[in-house]
Amino acid sequence: MPKGATAARAPRATSARAKRETAQASPVLAVTAPVPKKKKKKKNVKAADKRRNISARTKTVLRFCDLGHMRGLAKDTDYRTRIGLHLSACYGHTFAESSFWYLNPDENRFFAQIFRIASGHVDAPLHSEEDVAGVFRKGNANKMTVHEPSLNLLGCSKASLRALFARTPGGGIGGQEPIVVDACPPDAPAAPPP
Repeated sequence: MPKGATAARAPRATSARAKRETAQASPVLAVTAPVPKKKKKKKNVKAADKRRNISARTKTVLRFCDLGHMRGLAKDTDYRTRIGLHLSACYGHTFAESSFWYLNPDENRFFAQIFRIASGHVDAPLHSEEDVAGVFRKGNANKMTVHEPSLNLLGCSKASLRALFARTPGGGIGGQEPIVVDACPPDAPAAPPP
């Protein structure tokens, strides 16, 4: 190349079409390494978040049973303390620090136990997590609701659930007996599919 001469440069590509045409015309631009896709990290849900979900589902059940939802309970405390107070209002020492459910909060297994207690079939095997999760559905404005036909399939009725929660301090009608949920080992057998 003579002195003072400039090399012809490929035009700057701005649109997707122009980039393709430039890549086809210039072999230097066409050779690019593929960009590796980022792997999605599995979301690690903390125990405190699961306890919050159990508290939220409890409020959903209380609304479903027309028992209120503990509005204003401990409103002058911080968020984590409030969740603990909500749980203790319905479940007593079940969620005491270092208890099984405090350390291993699994919302589906917990509510499988609750539905088993409410139905009166305490010795029956646990329902599957999918069946229990199907009871709680998102309704209008993404607010959780209880799907009554799914609840009935688990052998639990609205009346039996109301009777169970009405006796608790969180039920709002003067009950003083919390629901005590026994520990549920992770290898507890699930109910066979119908």
